[in-house]
Amino acid sequence: MKIAEKKEGYAYLIDWIIRIGDLLLINGFFILVYYISTQYDTGIHLPMSYGIKTTIFILINFSYFLVSTFIHVNLSSNVIHLDKIVEKSTYFITLYTIILTGGISLFSLTKISFAAWLICFLILGSLFSAWHILFRLLLKGYRRKGYNFRQVIIVGSGVTGMNIYKELVGSDFGYRILGFFDDNEENKDNMPNYLGKVADIQDFAKENKIDEIYCTLPGSQEDKVLNLITFSEKNMIRFYLVPEFYRYVKRRLTLKFVDNVPIISLRHEPLQYLSNRIV
Repeated sequence: MKIAEKKEGYAYLIDWIIRIGDLLLINGFFILVYYISTQYDTGIHLPMSYGIKTTIFILINFSYFLVSTFIHVNLSSNVIHLDKIVEKSTYFITLYTIILTGGISLFSLTKISFAAWLICFLILGSLFSAWHILFRLLLKGYRRKGYNFRQVIIVGSGVTGMNIYKELVGSDFGYRILGFFDDNEENKDNMPNYLGKVADIQDFAKENKIDEIYCTLPGSQEDKVLNLITFSEKNMIRFYLVPEFYRYVKRRLTLKFVDNVPIISLRHEPLQYLSNRIV
């Protein structure tokens, strides 16, 4: 029980902590705005009626939960970059602003200067992003101490397998690589920890509660790959295929589909979209 607790590190509480932190930040911010508006001429004239204040309070929190159903800011993922956190947080606050402003305007709850309201949400957006970045950095530090990690195995000991091993070991995203599986036993001396053949994976994964499998087997071993995919799907294990072209294409790629056939684009081209060309 203690081992499992240390492994998970109370992971089930992470999303709750984030949501509670979001709500405390948002409500605290509007309480501060209310206090300042009663002391100074800010262009925001908030009502003193208890009923209207209660309605605004409900709108502030309802808007948050409504937006959270559309935009999920995932801070607990093992790999997520800070620029993506800022991007998602900005989207969240933008939609939140639109919904909350629409609700307040619809019920004519208060008179608000557009400039003052805009400044408020620019400040709130900055605080919201800063809070998410801070939480992410604290979570990474927590994982570096050996908590809230994911147990990983790598299938295939070729160049691609060794490259993904080096990337995972060198990161602080909460991975614990248990070792390699490969049918070529001649390479086991070159692996950091050889665990057995591909046929041994299923028993090992069940006994050790594996969270993720990184497969670097070539396309010629299709049957083995399909078996691993089926096993992973049935046992709630995340399965990742690491393509061979990783060795010679060192850039972020874009995945697209032609009907059901996946294709890889070498670059993302935002100007393909009319809305971006108009901007």
